[in-house]
Amino acid sequence: MGLRVLEHHSNNKNLANGSFFATLAYVVLGKTSRWSETPPIPLVTTSLTDDHLGVARLGDCIETAADFHGAGYGLAIANCYVSCGERHPARASGVYKTINRS
Repeated sequence: MGLRVLEHHSNNKNLANGSFFATLAYVVLGKTSRWSETPPIPLVTTSLTDDHLGVARLGDCIETAADFHGAGYGLAIANCYVSCGERHPARASGVYKTINRS
């Protein structure tokens, strides 16, 4: 998933808000985890941890990548990496509980 940092994503210094990175990671991690198996695994987020390692400025293009570490014992773990060119302004990890399909 990728997007450009727009005015409504940024603070008064024209930098992307921390909540922007957290929301982006939440969406990317949830979709990556759910779509990792066929049929998709029904999951509920139990924990989301995000680290802000740098900045993204108004107009910057953001790209995300995620990896999924499997669902075992009713839990799944995934990581999200946010890139802005050569910079890596944020990363996140999520823990998910699998739920019954019924």
